[in-house]
Amino acid sequence: MTQLPAELLSWIAAATGASVTRAERVPGGGRRQAWSVDVDRDGSLEPLFLTFNSEEAQTPFTLDREAQFLSVMAPRGVPAPRVVAMHPQGRAMLCERVAGRVSLAGLDPADRPRVARSFMHAVAAVHALPATDVALTTEPLLPDLRAVARREIDRWEALYRGTVQADPLVEFGLRYLRENIPAAEGPVVIVHGDCGPGNFLHDGHRVTALLDWELAHFGDPMEDLAWISVRSVFDPLPDLAGGIAEYATRVDFTVDVDRIRYYRAFNELRVVILALLRAADPAAGEAATWLTLGPIHRRLCAEALAELSDMDVHPATAVGAPAPPLDWLYEKALADLRDVVVPQTSSSFGAARAKAVSRMIKYLRAAHRLQPALEAAERADLAALLGKPVDDLRQARRAIAETRAVSDRDLLTYFVRQAGRDCQLVEAAAGSMAARHFEPLPTTVDRR
Repeated sequence: MTQLPAELLSWIAAATGASVTRAERVPGGGRRQAWSVDVDRDGSLEPLFLTFNSEEAQTPFTLDREAQFLSVMAPRGVPAPRVVAMHPQGRAMLCERVAGRVSLAGLDPADRPRVARSFMHAVAAVHALPATDVALTTEPLLPDLRAVARREIDRWEALYRGTVQADPLVEFGLRYLRENIPAAEGPVVIVHGDCGPGNFLHDGHRVTALLDWELAHFGDPMEDLAWISVRSVFDPLPDLAGGIAEYATRVDFTVDVDRIRYYRAFNELRVVILALLRAADPAAGEAATWLTLGPIHRRLCAEALAELSDMDVHPATAVGAPAPPLDWLYEKALADLRDVVVPQTSSSFGAARAKAVSRMIKYLRAAHRLQPALEAAERADLAALLGKPVDDLRQARRAIAETRAVSDRDLLTYFVRQAGRDCQLVEAAAGSMAARHFEPLPTTVDRR
């Protein structure tokens, strides 16, 4: 408990009228920290969940904003944590701690479809809420789906422009998405903004809570279906196509698979931008997660954009290189973490961080071995695009980011090839995830 700032401990006690008996940090978050908190109210234990900003975060996605979306969910029957209190300066949010587990792994095969159906029903319930229930002074409710798509592109482009240098994939993606906003009719709804496996709790039979409303906004309901597709790459939702069909039976608008594909590319671009923001900020937490998943999401983003462009792009051949002389030191560090540090770490947060360090070492080991060969292969691709030899990779990437002289097809071919090569750096750290792809979407979805 002593690790939680005293000011927050005092605020929790004052906000709840109860004494704090336990406060334990849980894994996850960057500048935001997450804590499991127990308070004693006249002998009755109340389980709570605290989220707070460890530093002043320069982001439009504030805790106050998240609380406004959360506050309308439980009263309207949507399974979501109830907000107990908001810090007067907006730097912390206290919610009820809902029982349930996150992962779908280990579920009885007969229970997995039941949980998946419950989840799709919960998402449909969110989209059925009147968007006017949430009044954001910074985000007025726009009248149509194309307008909210343009606003989201503007929002994420503004976040991206704060990065250190131009990124060719992001520059292309922003331009392509802006030029190809789908014509669409339908309601503007409350969108969860990061919807899918890993962001809901279940009890083995039904969903007990939708979690992590940080990126919630007003938007196209197809965006959340696209998020489910994105997150299912890493924690597959049973029968994704069937789940989308089940969702269609619970809403009064048409499910548009083409728009799901559009938002799948947009969502992956968001993740790429977040990874760039984390890389530009040494103080950001969970570096191992972004090191491991960043290249995979770049590959998925490039593949999603290629699919939107009706392109069949093949990845580059993997590069090879001999193990460096000091490779045994990486192995020794990994063995010590696995066999000594983790077994002797009593806190779940400490054990999770030790495993994260292990992933970072695996990444650095691969970079030490493969980086020269990867850079040589990228130079060859960039030289072919620019029509001249490439000595400075950073300068060549900047040129690709700024040019309009290279065709979209050639750019996407480069993005897919390079992202695929970069995934070699995370094969040891990410395991089978490094080679995963999107599950097929249904061709059409009929409302029954």
